[in-house]
Amino acid sequence: MQTNSGLPGKSSHLKNSSDSESWAADMYNFDNRSAVRRQSYNEMIIFRNRWKKAIHEDKCWIDPFKRQSHMN
Repeated sequence: MQTNSGLPGKSSHLKNSSDSESWAADMYNFDNRSAVRRQSYNEMIIFRNRWKKAIHEDKCWIDPFKRQSHMN
């Protein structure tokens, strides 16, 4: 029996090599997901910095969603 995390639970038994290979594949996919999340986060930071730089350099750009400094 496996838990939702893809890792074997306390009652799991590795019966043969195919079970251990399946478990190893699950562990690879589990570790791979966190690497993908980490890479996506780093790319988001790079994008955000490039976006801020582009806004700063483009003097004609107007933020259509900029909040007003006073309430109407």
